[in-house]
Amino acid sequence: MILVLGAGFLGRAIREQLLQEGKQVRIFSREPTNDIPGLIAGNIFDLAKHEDLFRDVDTVIHTIHTTVPASAHHNEYYDLESNLLPFVKFLELAVKKKVPRVIYISTGGAIYGQMNGSGAFTERSPANPVSAYGISKLAIEKQLLLHKNDFRNGIIILRPSNIYGKKQRTDRPQGVVGHLLQAAYNNTPFELWGDGHTKKDYLYLDDFKDAIRRIIAYEKKPPEPVFNIASSHLYSVNEIRAEIERQTGKKINVHRVPEKEFDVSGFALDASLFSKTFGWKAAFDLQQGIADILAG
Repeated sequence: MILVLGAGFLGRAIREQLLQEGKQVRIFSREPTNDIPGLIAGNIFDLAKHEDLFRDVDTVIHTIHTTVPASAHHNEYYDLESNLLPFVKFLELAVKKKVPRVIYISTGGAIYGQMNGSGAFTERSPANPVSAYGISKLAIEKQLLLHKNDFRNGIIILRPSNIYGKKQRTDRPQGVVGHLLQAAYNNTPFELWGDGHTKKDYLYLDDFKDAIRRIIAYEKKPPEPVFNIASSHLYSVNEIRAEIERQTGKKINVHRVPEKEFDVSGFALDASLFSKTFGWKAAFDLQQGIADILAG
């Protein structure tokens, strides 16, 4: 049994992939929803009230994070209170229940901070978050690493680049591709932070799901606990906008605002360790990813 914590964009996608693989999946979410059969809803603070969640579980995939960089910046106390502290409680319960393996979905760019011109970040690059969001993610990573020997089959911390794909939420200031597609179809302004020239790595959701599939199938304890995962294709927001305009035939109205201090302007991740360990390679570039979204 695999327990997925979180029924957001990534949690839902992971559940879908695991079910396609014929795995038994149990999913927990802060909010009840009718479109996921068997979902167990509750407060992440009160996981101890749901101890049956861990019955027969061999892997927990933790995707829950209550904030995005913008909201964490505006309320740092809430960011720590609603993310770090519940994670510590989760760890205590997972250790108590002797869960064999934990996979934590962290973040890529927000962990490492701004690029310094020395090439793509590897897992051994210094972590220098420039946002409260990145700091809380890093603190959670450190808490999990502190307990890595308590999990028989090890832990895996995934640091993905910007994941985009079908059914991505656009009700929060995160997810450039989704917001640009929404602006194109609804003829609404897209808020561009800065000049749009700096480049980041964008990872298509299907490639991320394939990475999860390979991790679950991996029967050995991983050689390292932390892995970057990225497409190795870098694009600027201006390039993404141009590609969406080309494929949709619609002009996007751009509203330019100054760069945000909590936003990493550009980054590249070296995913060679993950690729070597799990035999994975991204199959989608941006053009293919956008075309797949538009195809429905």
